[in-house]
Amino acid sequence: MEIFENAVSQAVSMASEREETTWKGFRVVAIDGTKKNLVHSKELVDNFGVPHGAHYPQMLTCALYDGFSKIPLNLAWGPYGSSERAIALELIKDLGPGDLLLLDRGYPSFELLQALIILGINFMMRIPENGFF
Repeated sequence: MEIFENAVSQAVSMASEREETTWKGFRVVAIDGTKKNLVHSKELVDNFGVPHGAHYPQMLTCALYDGFSKIPLNLAWGPYGSSERAIALELIKDLGPGDLLLLDRGYPSFELLQALIILGINFMMRIPENGFF
């Protein structure tokens, strides 16, 4: 992870010299997740699991990234059945006042909303039209 952290630090520094990296004073960041198929091996099957009816192990990866500079700020992953919300709770530890977090419709939960409010993180979250999640 040290190599990743050094690369992120250097990329953020370079981006701040070349382009506008904030919107109305906010650093705009987002978290999104995706499922990835992995190469079949016993170790990967044991660590990540295989979805019902599938042949290959699969993992859930989530990235916290800067929306303007398009730099991944942090990554987290888990077994294919992991919750994006649970992983987001880990990733938001890298945020603070001055950040505006954008989240897609799979993220609304009372636990995540509470954590964001406690940490003082501004956020925008897509929710169903009926307002229930």
